Amino acid sequence: MERPLTDHEMEVLRRLTAVDKPEAPDVRASLNYLVVDDECDCGCDSFGVRDPRFPEQDHHLQSWVDARSVDGVTTLGLLLGSDGRLKYLDIYTPNQGHLPTAEDLEILP
Repeated sequence: MERPLTDHEMEVLRRLTAVDKPEAPDVRASLNYLVVDDECDCGCDSFGVRDPRFPEQDHHLQSWVDARSVDGVTTLGLLLGSDGRLKYLDIYTPNQGHLPTAEDLEILP
C-alpha cells in the first residue's frame, strides 16, 4: 500500500540528492512526486519509493549515494532502480534502525 513521504523522509531524500552527479537533476525533479511503496519487513526505517508518473521499476537496484550519520552509528544508501530513478533508501549498519535527521548525515565519497 502506498503512502506519502513523511517530512523527515523527504528532508533526508533532499539531503542525499543534493550531490553533484550527472543523474542528480533528474532525480531531484522527481522528489515532489514520490510516494512510499515499500517498507522493510525487519521493522527498520528503510523504505522504497516510486514516482507514479512512470511505470514501476523492477527491483534491480544500483547504489547511487551512501551516507553516514555524523556520530558514525548509522550508514545508509540511496539506491536507483533499473530505469535510473529513485527506488530505495536502505539503512545498512550497524543497527538496522532509525533514519537519522538530514542535518546529521554526511555524504560518503
